[in-house]
Amino acid sequence: MQTAENVIQYPLDKTSPKVLVVDDSRTNRRILKTILKEHGYRVATARNGHEAVEAVAVAHPDIVLMDINMPLMNGYEAVRRIKHITGKRVIPVMFVTSLTDDASLATCLDAGGDDFVTFPINETILMARMQALLRNRARARRLIEQEQQLSRYEDMVAREQEVATSIFRAVMKRDDLDAENIHYSISPMAVFNGDLLLGARTPNGDLQILLGDFTGHGLGASIGSLPTSEIFHAMAAKGFGIVDIMAEINRRLHSLMPTGMFLVAAGVEISARTGSAMVWAGGVPDILVRRFDTGCIELLAARHLPLGIGGDELFERSFDMLALEPGDRLYLLTDGVTEAENADGEMFGVERLKQNIGGQADPDGIFDRVMTDLETFRAGHAQNDDATLLEYICNPGLEHRIAQRSRVGAGAHRRISTEWHIDMHLDADALRDFDPRPVITQLVMDVQGLYNHRERLFTILAELFSNALDHGVLGLDSAMKHSSESFSDYYRLRAERLAALADGWVTISLNHQPSMDGGQLSIQISDSGPGFDPAVLTQATDGACHENAELFCGRGFSLLRRLCDNLIVHPPGNLIEAAYSWRYDTDDSPTGAEICQ
Repeated sequence: MQTAENVIQYPLDKTSPKVLVVDDSRTNRRILKTILKEHGYRVATARNGHEAVEAVAVAHPDIVLMDINMPLMNGYEAVRRIKHITGKRVIPVMFVTSLTDDASLATCLDAGGDDFVTFPINETILMARMQALLRNRARARRLIEQEQQLSRYEDMVAREQEVATSIFRAVMKRDDLDAENIHYSISPMAVFNGDLLLGARTPNGDLQILLGDFTGHGLGASIGSLPTSEIFHAMAAKGFGIVDIMAEINRRLHSLMPTGMFLVAAGVEISARTGSAMVWAGGVPDILVRRFDTGCIELLAARHLPLGIGGDELFERSFDMLALEPGDRLYLLTDGVTEAENADGEMFGVERLKQNIGGQADPDGIFDRVMTDLETFRAGHAQNDDATLLEYICNPGLEHRIAQRSRVGAGAHRRISTEWHIDMHLDADALRDFDPRPVITQLVMDVQGLYNHRERLFTILAELFSNALDHGVLGLDSAMKHSSESFSDYYRLRAERLAALADGWVTISLNHQPSMDGGQLSIQISDSGPGFDPAVLTQATDGACHENAELFCGRGFSLLRRLCDNLIVHPPGNLIEAAYSWRYDTDDSPTGAEICQ
């Protein structure tokens, strides 16, 4: 095709701009082509508007020089079609014409032309105007690229927000708060909520509620909601008390969150049997209780630190008990409610909230009245914080019915321990790459009632496993650890022998038997080592451990003897059995075994 031949006849220089010259006059095409090549442009030509449209689609020029009066298709129509098919690619068009009347030149611009020059050609003016058009084209293309990048970024952000919102909705489960006697409102300041409201039923039907407020707003403030929700629902399902749950959330947040970020929170556990409420509160606004018979308001102030500020050493396990009668109402809220502002900068405040809740007004309309008054107070003023409010109405009969439904298939009450058995065999490869102690300890922690024994149980498992691996399989001598100088040598040798271990094994067996007031955990650990004389253990644990006893037990067996109810070494000394008993005391808190004498 002749047009195609004309279009692709560019010089080999791939860096200079490409120009399409469109004119039905061969002389004009040659003149323009000569001028443009002298200035380093790559040139292709077309003889009419029809060829020009085809050439643009094939050659993708950087700029077009267009005549007006041509056969088949004039320049005006050709420019309209070129602008249509190129869209945002921005190909500037300069009309080169012998017409000089104002109407014709105006029509050039109306048709989509970007500039024009007239014959006879002034080479200097032509080059200056072409360079100006090319600069404008470059700026326009950069702007388009930036707009496209922004659009892609906005699409990515929208997609990420959609995914994050879906995850948060799935994780922030509040199904157990959808009851007749519970009303709540969650009003985030941004897409993501720094406030947190969770509800769950324990296996025996008690209702547990967690209300919290992370420092800050938006996505950053809501990130901590994921581990918090995971811990809350997992532990509630296993029957852990609300104080245990708050302690574990504190531990996790303290390890995960940066300094200065924490969770003010209230955890409430409401008994399905009595209606009484156990409350742990750290940093939240005062909890309000409205008495049904008098309409009086009682305030319960938070007396603990927010969660995540410190570790176990700063967490206080004390709690408050609220005796709730039928019809009494419990209100939990974040400071976004009381600190909501109107147009004058005035805060909603605790007193206005108490006026809405208290008195002899119809109690059934309290929650709606509070929310209506809050909206009226703000009167369209921008929300300055996440705001959450929950109302719980004491209704023992309803709670009992809900508890009965939740017990079906939910598992045993946390006071009832279960029988279970775990076996684990670790060969040489597993011993090199895997430490079973944390995994086994966590499995044991999942058994209801044993959570408060985690430190003792981990110590027992750690001592028994270390004895089996270090002394039984690896043949290490405890005497190496008797001085600080030899301590590092011990662990260096341990690492070397473990890395080179080709044979050997350790087996771990745990068996839990429940009793009326608790249960007993039996632990057996055996190894492939040669064993040792059980008489050495007897001497060590009787307080007469001679110098050779430390070669096998160090402080380990004497500590195990104090922690366990029974400790037996089976001949030839590579199978050790320990028994650990636990029981519940009268106030429902598990206690450990008595120290064996």
